[in-house]
Amino acid sequence: MDIENTVFKYIDEEIIRKAKNKNDAQNWLVSLRNECYNKVFCINLYIDLKKKYLNESTVIEIINNMDGFDGKECFCTIIQKNQDKYLCINETGAQLLDENDRYIRVLDLDNFIYHYWLPKGATLTEAIRKEVMEKFFCPPPGITKESLNIITKTWRGIMNCVWVTSLNYLKQRITDIEKEQQANYVCNAMGWDCSGNIEIVYIMYPVKFNLVDVRKPTTLDAHPVNKFFLSIDSDTGWGKTCSADGNSDGLFERIHKHFPGLSNEFEGEWLGSTSIQIECAEHILLQEAKNRASNI
Repeated sequence: MDIENTVFKYIDEEIIRKAKNKNDAQNWLVSLRNECYNKVFCINLYIDLKKKYLNESTVIEIINNMDGFDGKECFCTIIQKNQDKYLCINETGAQLLDENDRYIRVLDLDNFIYHYWLPKGATLTEAIRKEVMEKFFCPPPGITKESLNIITKTWRGIMNCVWVTSLNYLKQRITDIEKEQQANYVCNAMGWDCSGNIEIVYIMYPVKFNLVDVRKPTTLDAHPVNKFFLSIDSDTGWGKTCSADGNSDGLFERIHKHFPGLSNEFEGEWLGSTSIQIECAEHILLQEAKNRASNI
């Protein structure tokens, strides 16, 4: 039996047959066979359930509360409506970071501005981009960067959670890459679509960050927009991204819940500007998902 059939057989036997409405749940499972990202979603669930990162009862509860039974979106809708309950709940618990390491959140400059700086309803201009870049990331010679403690908006992502990676691991991966290619490399390794000139920055967290628990991500943490998420069987306490082109290894990833604002212990750094077109190839994602599931 190939791994795809193994995955669907396992979910049917261990989850679907225990659902409140078995007929609707089985029809839903059948619908998930028809599209690449639906298949990847099932493989992610399979990994998380087999490795006990998620409780079967949690997944069954979500299925029992779905309003529709067509594709993974109806599953994700329940999570979006109950984020405090379902995000950051990997059963392996909070993970520790090496003492000489720091968490970082990598994001493009425009997202940083839209979510944390730009007044509601305002238009993002080149003048604002220049102001924010010089204020927090690349000040002119002789000027000190401003503290990020003036960022008072809730620190979160698309959902009420934040994805982070390891500063040391990132530096290790880009140390032999020319500076002007580092942003391209990181965007690809993160599994991001990218077109043209995008400024990539990162926020360094305080040493020994402990405001909230930081955990290995599960299927429940991946917003529907985040199509390139893959679960992984790993004893390191880290998840791992899937590169957009399949030609490079992914980066470590963990997740934590939102918290209010930043302090002066957070630091902004500019990584570089992208200069190439990067498109996420779904067949690469599906093959990598199958590879990860086959190793369990």
